[in-house]
Amino acid sequence: MARKNEIPLLKNKDLLPFTAHVPHLNMEAVAAAILKVDHDAPALAQFEFEEVKRMVWAAAEKWFDRDMREFELTGIEKRVDRPDGKGFLDVVGRMRGRMKPFDAFAGQTFIIDWKTSKNALDAAWKDRLLDSWQWRMYAEWEQARVFIYRGVSRGTDIETREVILAVGDTNGQEVYEYLAGTEAARRALIEARLPVWPRHMPSACLQYGLDHECEFFAECLQYSMPQKTITPGVLSYTAAERFWRCPELYRRGVLSPEKMGSSSSEIGEAFHRGMAELYRQGIERQKEME
Repeated sequence: MARKNEIPLLKNKDLLPFTAHVPHLNMEAVAAAILKVDHDAPALAQFEFEEVKRMVWAAAEKWFDRDMREFELTGIEKRVDRPDGKGFLDVVGRMRGRMKPFDAFAGQTFIIDWKTSKNALDAAWKDRLLDSWQWRMYAEWEQARVFIYRGVSRGTDIETREVILAVGDTNGQEVYEYLAGTEAARRALIEARLPVWPRHMPSACLQYGLDHECEFFAECLQYSMPQKTITPGVLSYTAAERFWRCPELYRRGVLSPEKMGSSSSEIGEAFHRGMAELYRQGIERQKEME
């Protein structure tokens, strides 16, 4: 059963397979984008590179033809930098209203956000997305009427899943209350000039299970973390989420952002780079299809 804001998925007939688009695309450029990393980031291993290529292909096979027909793409990896928050929008555009369920939103703005996961794209995965503030914040900043989460799992049997959300009339007020409350709580701790912020132990320490404890778990147990005040910066969606999970985790993330990454995030970033290059080419492909 669809929850509030969720739009039920509908199948559209007569869509072409991704292989019909491949002759018109530069897949070598997509592969190069997957491999490209910053100078201080580790390179992907060959097996990781092959895995990401399979993930990109699975996503393209599922959605590329429909997106080229239904969406007018206007932005890829669009940066949002506002006084009340910041973020990156993976894909932005307008709905043409040619296909269900988007026919009710013709001419309106949509956002796509890619998600990768080591685990199954099950009901718990979907519920986390539905309850997230990410789609609410991004939709309000872009004045989007529809937000689409696209999930791609890792592993041998790659799974894809889509969650389409309609943005409600109260979204702007809800986002304002969330951000204003977060900023007030954060600023109170900053102004208190505490060298260590409250630690949400033990609930936050193992929030994602026993196989993924907090990066700073041992230091908190030993009370050996650096004791240093921080200065405020603009909140991102992930920073706000981190703050409410554990204020000390947020403070440590500000002091040591390099420790917040993982091999999972490297795979996710490589996948995002590949999809961004593919959809940049998709904008040119749309011009040819018109």
